[in-house]
Amino acid sequence: MRPFLLLLALLLPLAGCRPAPDPAPPDDAAPAITRQYRSGHGDLSLRISRDRATVAEPIEVDLELSFPEGWQAELAPISSPDLPATAGETDPAKLDDNHRLRQHFRLRYTPFLPGNFSIGPLRIVLTGKDGGGTSETIRTDGFPVTVTTLLTEDDGQPADILPPLELPHPIWPYLAIAAGALALGLLATGLYLRRRRRPRPAPPPLPPHRLAERQLDELAGRGLPEQGQGKLFHILLSDILRSYVEARFAIHAPEQTTEEFLAQLRHDDRLAGEHKDSLKRLLNHCDMVKFARRQTTAADCDQSLTLCRDFVRDTIPPPAPGGTP
Repeated sequence: MRPFLLLLALLLPLAGCRPAPDPAPPDDAAPAITRQYRSGHGDLSLRISRDRATVAEPIEVDLELSFPEGWQAELAPISSPDLPATAGETDPAKLDDNHRLRQHFRLRYTPFLPGNFSIGPLRIVLTGKDGGGTSETIRTDGFPVTVTTLLTEDDGQPADILPPLELPHPIWPYLAIAAGALALGLLATGLYLRRRRRPRPAPPPLPPHRLAERQLDELAGRGLPEQGQGKLFHILLSDILRSYVEARFAIHAPEQTTEEFLAQLRHDDRLAGEHKDSLKRLLNHCDMVKFARRQTTAADCDQSLTLCRDFVRDTIPPPAPGGTP
């Protein structure tokens, strides 16, 4: 019994010698990214909790919008196959001391693969409640984030087991076994911490027409026409169409009106003549529905969605030799 107690007394201090864990970051740490945006009636503050994260570590995005009474705000659909996002709690709009409404939108991005990704651009649509069809869109920039992994590749081999200690006391067999087990445990821990896996290359982004088709399917599934939100439906449909044209034909004009946008395309050879005519009819149709004072019907929304799908399908680039579009 005495040898066993002596061995336990020797091993307890060794068992307590563990590396201290890294201190957790404080909950109230300052955000890594902050930006301010202003439109005609809205002021937007954006905060992103971090620009570097590990796999499955959430990235929090907080959007605080200030706007006048008589308006309502909605966060446009978010679609990012490489960096999934879920909508968090949205606070109801409240009046502040300056008699302006303040509303919070919260998002959580959860990366599942390592690589370099982008958060945004995000869009918030402001619409007037006076029935006049007045609307504004506030668009943020895109912010790069880097996602790493804690897993590593095995770049070493186990070392030889330490020989047992020779002690004049008869308890040396127990100490030798304990030392060998401790050495193996430390070696295994060291190898685990040293293993590193090379970051996998990020999957290629979706082609513009695939992304547009996904966004149109998401918009169709929201059921806005059945909720009496036909004008909001056409605002979001117009945003999807313009984003597709910008990505498909490398035309960047986010702040232009429809008339200015069409005037720029008139002298651009990247878009065929029949496609320019189709785009003009479609955008003008959306503007007519958005700014009409009559109630927009579900038939109007179905017609606009069909025209948009036809335009995307007609402008799909031809497949490369031996490839798929």
